[in-house]
Amino acid sequence: MDKGVYIGLGVAIFFGLLPFGVKSIPIPVTWMGMAFGILILLWPLVPLDPMFNGPRVLIAIAILLAVAGAGWYYAIRNEATTPEHNRRIPELAAESPNLPSDATANLPRNVVNIPNVLSKESLAPGIYLEGRRYNVLDKDCMENIAATNSHIAKLTPSSEIAPDAKQITLNLEPQRIVNLEFNGSPMLHRRDYTFSYIVFAEDPNAKLDILSSIESDTDADRLKYDFIGATPFQDIRAKNIRTFRPQLSHFFPEVPRFLRGKITITNTTAKLLTVAIVLPVIEEGLFASSPINCGAKRAGDFLSYASKGNMPNDLEKGGTISFSFSPSWNADRLTPGIDPHFLNWTDANERNGIKIFSDSKDHGKIKVATIVNSKTTTVASEITPLKGTAYSVDVRFSSQRVDLSINGNAWSKLNVALPNVSKLTDQQFYIGSNPSNEDDGAFSTMSDFRAYGAWLSDEQIKIARAGAMR
Repeated sequence: MDKGVYIGLGVAIFFGLLPFGVKSIPIPVTWMGMAFGILILLWPLVPLDPMFNGPRVLIAIAILLAVAGAGWYYAIRNEATTPEHNRRIPELAAESPNLPSDATANLPRNVVNIPNVLSKESLAPGIYLEGRRYNVLDKDCMENIAATNSHIAKLTPSSEIAPDAKQITLNLEPQRIVNLEFNGSPMLHRRDYTFSYIVFAEDPNAKLDILSSIESDTDADRLKYDFIGATPFQDIRAKNIRTFRPQLSHFFPEVPRFLRGKITITNTTAKLLTVAIVLPVIEEGLFASSPINCGAKRAGDFLSYASKGNMPNDLEKGGTISFSFSPSWNADRLTPGIDPHFLNWTDANERNGIKIFSDSKDHGKIKVATIVNSKTTTVASEITPLKGTAYSVDVRFSSQRVDLSINGNAWSKLNVALPNVSKLTDQQFYIGSNPSNEDDGAFSTMSDFRAYGAWLSDEQIKIARAGAMR
């Protein structure tokens, strides 16, 4: 046989088997290599039209480019049509050292333990991190209520629930109805607001009807709560006090010029009841955050650490970031454009780095964004968080690959440009907040934050999490 046959056959077989040895090789390269081998094999047998005067090499280049283009098109279509949860990245044995099943101390990590973030017992001891919020109610709103209802209401300087907050105590006769109004003037160019307050009673058999409403100069909304016995209340401390926090959110058709929160309480029992109201709040957003005194502002929480010595040194060689969180919101209550951030590891201008956040413009789905020279690539999950639910998040990086895993469900993306983290060495990374927008707090309990300088396998991640819970 002609030597060219052996060469062509060898080249075609080599490129055909190459993806099994080098998993990151692009599909167009393997297709073009196999086509090149086939061309060498068949070239002597291909008759050329005498009318064609061009050199044969141009024909070969045209064929190779056509095959490469077909491979490129196939790769794009395959990624677009393959369900995200089926795109699991193969484990990288070379980058995931084999560990004994009981080994946790030898895991290749950069962050050893961030002490005041790590949880030892599930999420209970975690840190609750919030964004900025304003209570737009008038600063003297409690005094105004007491003055208006002086015959039944008493203002005390501190509360059983919150020692630093004022309390309105109401003595309600049987079947008595009382109306309370709290007024405020919003200074924010926002249309989304939530009215909340804490109500409590010492009588475990209290029966109350409570109607909450929020209104502006253009619109109103209301919600009724029926309390029978102690069922809707929660015990606090060792005392026989029952508490509940009604919340009413509304998106107004126009930016309101004023806001008013109303509470109508009806004593449906045949006896005198003592009921207290504390910490009424009208705040921006479609879910309530931790209570704020009337007329006050709560700044966003910022928890940050130095990148150097704590985060992976080279994402191309491998890296894993792992944490848990439990939100105080449902994904469908996020305001478009305000995204709860779980991690912000970027440079000062956010031209390079990594973000992990819940996308308010896409049903609140948890996503990972890699930013390289201001160009952002996103790996999206299908997880839309629910209030009070615990989520374990693991993000792995290696050789243009990103894998996002949440509670065992995985979504992956290939051919992702990863940031050069040497540019982030002198930067801080932020947990549960976004330094460029104080509103983008996680509003979640964060715990078990860890980072490793290697791509950890699923088994290694289980070992690491089990070690954190001991």
